[in-house]
Amino acid sequence: MTSTETRNNLPQDVDPGAVKEYAESRPVRRTFAKNMKDTRQAKGLTLSKLAKRMGCSPQHLHQYESGKRSPSIDAALAIARAMRTGITRLTKGM
Repeated sequence: MTSTETRNNLPQDVDPGAVKEYAESRPVRRTFAKNMKDTRQAKGLTLSKLAKRMGCSPQHLHQYESGKRSPSIDAALAIARAMRTGITRLTKGM
């Protein structure tokens, strides 16, 4: 650990409370969720159809689309491919 880092790997001048507040607000997660839902609906896909294309359950995708979970990079790319769109459409505004 360097002298400018604390135990939680934040620079000493960063307020841990502000970081926690930002993390709990999950703006990136909410943005991805909204973009995913908007794109899916624009493509005329149901969660069931998208899940079938991906080989997973609709409930799994609902976790991403509702903002309850964040997809990994690989999962986000798989979602974009299954919707036949680019990853930039799902990450717009992030």
